[in-house]
Amino acid sequence: AGSRDAEPSIDERLTKIEAQIGQLHEAMDAELSAISTKVDDAARTIAARGERRS
Repeated sequence: AGSRDAEPSIDERLTKIEAQIGQLHEAMDAELSAISTKVDDAARTIAARGERRS
């Protein structure tokens, strides 16, 4: 039983994993909003070009 005490409990591991998942979600959200901003900018640029042509 002594060696088992040295290992982090399942609850501790789950808490760490949940924290990591939370960080990943935040990173992905930031990445996605950056991408959608780029897409919006590109769409506006293309729309502006189209308006100039007509």
